[in-house]
Order: sequence, then C-alpha cells, then structure tokens
Amino acid sequence: MNRIENMIERGRQVVQHNRIVRGAAILIGSTGAAIVTACAPDYSKEFRAIADAQNRNSEAIGALATKIAEPTAEPTAASRATATATGTRTPDATARATATGTRTATLTMTPTPERATATIGASDIDARILRAVDEAIKKMEASKAKVLGPEGPFADLADGVQGMNVPDKVDSNVVDTAKGIFKNTTGVGKHVFADPGGLLVGPDFGSTSAQNPFGRNPEGWDAMYGSGGSIRPFSPVSQEVIRWAGEAHQNLPEGGFVFFSAGEMTVSIPKDKDSAVAFKMPYQEGHNYFFVARGLYPDGKQNTDRNRTVSITDYKPGHVELSMYESRLETNLGFISEGQFLQKVATSHVTDTNCGAEGCSDLTAILYDANTDALEIWKHSQDRPSANLDDAIKRAKSGWTLSYSNWQTR
Repeated sequence: MNRIENMIERGRQVVQHNRIVRGAAILIGSTGAAIVTACAPDYSKEFRAIADAQNRNSEAIGALATKIAEPTAEPTAASRATATATGTRTPDATARATATGTRTATLTMTPTPERATATIGASDIDARILRAVDEAIKKMEASKAKVLGPEGPFADLADGVQGMNVPDKVDSNVVDTAKGIFKNTTGVGKHVFADPGGLLVGPDFGSTSAQNPFGRNPEGWDAMYGSGGSIRPFSPVSQEVIRWAGEAHQNLPEGGFVFFSAGEMTVSIPKDKDSAVAFKMPYQEGHNYFFVARGLYPDGKQNTDRNRTVSITDYKPGHVELSMYESRLETNLGFISEGQFLQKVATSHVTDTNCGAEGCSDLTAILYDANTDALEIWKHSQDRPSANLDDAIKRAKSGWTLSYSNWQTR
C-alpha cells in the first residue's frame, strides 16, 4: 500500500471513530478506496477538497493513488483527471511543489466566490496536499479523546464499571439532593431517588380493592390524574425492551430521567456537539446493572430542546429494559420514587427473568446527573430465601456499599 493509500486508510479509520461526534460519512469508490466525507469545518480544507474530488471521480483519483508509486512516470495530457471541489478558501491561482524523486506536481486552482476547480496530475500529487492530509489526520487522531463509543479512552471507576469524560470532583453545593418534603431513607442516590417522586404504574394502580396484591390505593386513578404528571402509566413511550442487535437510542428527557436495567451495556450521553460522557458496564456472572440519569433542567422556553439522545451499545438483545420518566406538567420531575427504585432492586434479586428465573445476587447502580456530572456507583448483594417481594423490598433498604462518588465523601 503506497503513501496516499495509507493516508486514506488512516483517515477512514479515524473518521470511523468520529462517526457520532462529527457526523462523518464513508464513501467507497469504484476503486475500492474508502474516502472520508462530511468532515467537520475545522478540519483541513485541502483534505475536504481532495475528498470531494475523489467522490466525483473515484476512478481517476484511484489511478492517481496507483501512479504515485511509479517514481519515473511522467504526466501526460491523457493521464490527467479534472475534478470540482467545493470549499470556502481562496487559494493561489497556481500552486506548485516538488514531490519525491525528480517528479513535479502541479495543482491549478481557479477561484470563484463559492467554488474552486482543481486539476490534479494523475501521475503526481502536490506535496503540500500530502502535508495537509497528514495534518488533517493528526487533528482527527487528537480528537479521539472526545469520541463516543466503546473504543474511547475509558478509565476504571469501581465494581468493573468504566467511565469516559467523568470529572474527578464535583462541587456538592451544586448537586440537587432530597430535602424538605422529599425524603430519601436509604442514603442511596439521594440526588436521584426520593419520595414523593416520579412513578410509572400499571393497570392495577387504579384498583381500590383491599385485595390488590400491589398495595392499597383508595384514590384509584384519581391519584394519577391529580399528580401533575408525576405519575404516568407504563406505555411504549415510557418503557421498552431492546430486542434488536447493534445500537439502540433513548431520549433522556428535559426535566426527567431514564432508568436502564441490563446484564451488560455501554451508555453514551452527549454533553455538547464535540464530547460525551460514557459508561461501560461489562458482563459479570450473577450480576445486574441499573443505570439512572437525570436529564437537563427545563429552561421554561418553547422550542428550546434540551433533550439528549442516549446511545446504548454492547448489550444482549432482548435483555435490556429502558424506562423513561418525563418532566412534570409545570416543572421538572424532582426525583424518581425511592419506593419504586426499591421495588426494582427486589425484583432484580428475586425474579422477573434476571439471571434466569430466580434473580441475580449482585447489583450495581450507576447514578448520574447530566446537569452537574455528579456520579455515584453503589453495590448491593442479596440472597433469595424466598420469592416474597415484600420481604425482598424490606431487605433491599439496607446492605448498600458506596463504591464511587465524585461529589460526596464515602
């Protein structure tokens, strides 16, 4: 593989990493060469011009990549390829540079207000363009620290969990925690769990019968109707199981929360157009993960979208449950109900297809606030003396270990 083909291949690999942050695309030309397109504006304009030219005439530029390896070849009129490259820079009318050996390459650019036409010799290439390609590739490689996905620079946090772009320290004074009318009785995730808090409920919630096995609710559905959006029904919008392979996406709602349950997964949340925070949760025998994230606070303005799209990868299809708690009708949802959290903990340990039919003995909860980057990781272990959920919920209230926190002392 010659020099220009090496550069093209390196560019393809780097942009493969940047596919989410930069929105880059890959075009496979008829010569089989992979060409980078849709590069970010801060990348080399010369590199984009080369990419655009190759998209329009991949056979000619493919021939160029082949001819560059022939040091004695001389350009002829028949061996030249002309391509139109779109760009915003205004180049010199004629730019010449001496390439390797005795060969001379000529790049003629005729600028117009919005377009430039590049005539590139098929047996030579401007050394300045080669340098520009090198610089563009270096920029892309340097940006890997901001890339989403499982190949980013993850660091060990705790209990096998790895994180990317997680700050080591967050000021506890800026973290919203349960206080006043909001009660957190376990000390676990007091920045995300408290009562009264958001609830997702099923059809039994409306029953006023004293025989309701899920607890008494004398108000019936009136309790939900008068909650101002704190209580919402389970639906395809609020809960889903990922049944397909590859990658899944979930809205992290402005003013609300997401709650994921899985035996393994990697979760990425964009922070801005160039970076994301991500968490890798690898498979462990007899083990389940809860991932909970608070969305950005509402700004009270129409048409200003503060939702975030969460990406989920590295999971087993059919074994990931996604829940979304939306904002209240007039303000943000303060917390997820701690009581509902404990029900989920008990279910994870006892039943509901977790680690088979009898539950998982170990559970790790990763609890994140997108507003402040506040993060906690909690570990809980519980055996299964019976399938009694009431007993399991009582036992779920204790026995927690704080494995990691970047905002409070353990």
